[in-house]
Amino acid sequence: MRHLCLTRHLMNRIALTALTFVLITLNTYGIKAPKYIFYFIGDGMGLKPVQMAQAYNHTVLANSEPLLMLQFPAIGYATTFSANQPITDSAAAGTALATGHKTNNGMLGMAPDSTHLTSIAVQLKQRGYGIAIATSVAPDDATPGAFYAHVPHRSQFYPITQHMAQSGYEFFAGGRLRGGSPTGKQDARSLLCESGYTIIDGPTEWEQKKTAEKIVLLNDPRHDNDDIAFVVDSVPYSLTLPFITRACIEHMQRVTPHKFFVMIEGGTIDHAMHNKRPEAGIQEVISFDHALRYAYDFYLKHKDETLIVVTADHNTDGWHTGKHSAEFAPVMAIGVGSELFQGFQDNTDIPRKIRYIAKIEDK
Repeated sequence: MRHLCLTRHLMNRIALTALTFVLITLNTYGIKAPKYIFYFIGDGMGLKPVQMAQAYNHTVLANSEPLLMLQFPAIGYATTFSANQPITDSAAAGTALATGHKTNNGMLGMAPDSTHLTSIAVQLKQRGYGIAIATSVAPDDATPGAFYAHVPHRSQFYPITQHMAQSGYEFFAGGRLRGGSPTGKQDARSLLCESGYTIIDGPTEWEQKKTAEKIVLLNDPRHDNDDIAFVVDSVPYSLTLPFITRACIEHMQRVTPHKFFVMIEGGTIDHAMHNKRPEAGIQEVISFDHALRYAYDFYLKHKDETLIVVTADHNTDGWHTGKHSAEFAPVMAIGVGSELFQGFQDNTDIPRKIRYIAKIEDK
């Protein structure tokens, strides 16, 4: 344990030194804060899932171009350990990626001492950015929840939904809501509706209700699962991550065109790998990359105003154990300030760099 603590301390010192150098360099030359920030997080999408997805892309799909994320000019990697374990869970990793602070496994939006941590989404919202939080799993799951909720444990779905309703964010999307009040008198859907959100169920209903101001886009209820369907299962009425991403960008351009922050999570990558279905996990990485294309197309029209960051919260070994591992997470970026994300870093450095690029005080 002492060796582990020393190793963590040394890695943190190296990361801090590197971060300080690049921040001073950028401050010297000056950068303009981006109007549009996209944060793509592949849950469980460690280096091996990306490598295997690229192999599939090349050999099976016969695509001569690499995955889009691998074409980004800034490529690095990040450590992912939590405050109390060498191998993180998604709550601690999501909190690190959302706030820039470590916490214990299971905790969401809170430090180990239970003090609330402030996410970059909240800070950007306070500065006039529109906010969208979307995932291919439940919108009250760990990674999306880290951007708006503060609970001692990730399984407290109703309090997480209460924080979602109170956030005022313009767009949420995912599979299915799970929270209900302890008394059973109010479910998550009614809570969000009372808070001014329009709930849209599935792709067909999207076309009918997409002009609402604040939206929660959920999966078609015929798909009886907390997640959207795996790509390999070919469920025709299910949402897909590319559809969610396109709908999200369309909505944000309509309601808050001046500036916005979008977090897109590929949560089904992790769930496929936990189920030891690597063939499904590879397809989910490919789908994640297809979703990224919508943000990249937007970037091409707004190159001087857009930042895209892609990373993972941890690696999930779908080939052998079906469990998380301590491997480094990939980091890829393009756009305003993207050079900051090259090389070695800790996962807590990623939101801190986004804060710096957006000219927000670090917390």
